Amino acid sequence: MSERVPALGEEAALAEATKAARDEAPRVPSTAAGNPEPKCVSRDVLETARARALAETGLPQPIAQLMADADQGIRRGGRYTDGGDLTRLSGRQTTSLAATVTQPSLPPPRPDRLAPERKEGMLHHG
Repeated sequence: MSERVPALGEEAALAEATKAARDEAPRVPSTAAGNPEPKCVSRDVLETARARALAETGLPQPIAQLMADADQGIRRGGRYTDGGDLTRLSGRQTTSLAATVTQPSLPPPRPDRLAPERKEGMLHHG
């Protein structure tokens, strides 16, 4: 059985989502809690050092090198697109990480609509 290879559009969409998450992720927990935006320090890691670190965690060397190379390409902007590929491929509107954390996708359950045993569980934890 052959392994599925993602289409170029899928790779670009993944790179787009990855870059957006990397840019936004350090700020989300603090700002969602109402704190001022924290100062984040970013440090570039050489591709060889990244590959070595990944291999030391147990990844096979070729996979570690592939991942380090992909990270380097994304860092250089080689896979970045803001053309809405992820929305088109998924068929759903994308949501920023901040919106995902601060705005629940579903409302909390209403106790009057829960089965009696669930209501009791909500009141008595244990």
